[in-house]
Amino acid sequence: MLSKYKYLIISLPIISLILIFALYNKPHKTYDDEISAYSLSAENLFVEYNNNYKESNNKYLGSVLSISGVVTKCTSNLIILNNRIVCSFNEKDSSLSFNDIALGDNLIIKGHCIGYDDLLEEVRIDHCIIM
Repeated sequence: MLSKYKYLIISLPIISLILIFALYNKPHKTYDDEISAYSLSAENLFVEYNNNYKESNNKYLGSVLSISGVVTKCTSNLIILNNRIVCSFNEKDSSLSFNDIALGDNLIIKGHCIGYDDLLEEVRIDHCIIM
């Protein structure tokens, strides 16, 4: 009887470690192949969030959006559209070339909406790609 418990006590931690390792190394979700739930301009997106961010969060939060707008700031992994939409890109995205992007360019960017920052009054989009 004691030997049955001994095998159980030894096998449970091993199985637990295997499960933890598998979950930790699970690949991240990519949004490149997903179809945009909404296509709108950067100005319209900001106006909707600025007027009623709770209702806009219910509508857009967690969705993939296609946003068109004018580039107002461009850094290594970040593009800001219309001074209000902050689009962050993955660090591993080697296809991204910010040398071809100039201030004032019109772009369409697809990404995952992560919400509205009411302190800075900007909408945050991550996992972006340039269409």
